[in-house]
Amino acid sequence: MVTEILRANLRVLDRQQEHVKQSPRVVGKAPNARPVGPKLSEVIAQYIQHHVISRRWSDRTRAENEARFRDLVEIIGDRPIREILISL
Repeated sequence: MVTEILRANLRVLDRQQEHVKQSPRVVGKAPNARPVGPKLSEVIAQYIQHHVISRRWSDRTRAENEARFRDLVEIIGDRPIREILISL
């Protein structure tokens, strides 16, 4: 399920990137510009929300998975999801 969400986010980002390529170019880069796309924590939040809304997880399962996801973000950092997928 996480893989499906990540792939869906990539498809959206690819479409956005194509749109940007067709837009007029701006010279230079904005200071402190954030990378395009959601961060790992944002995708995880969507994944958790999906399972909570669909009632697929018990309270215990939710708590266990949230702890695991927090550990994951702590270990690899809250990087843009595109960076993580490219490194796989």
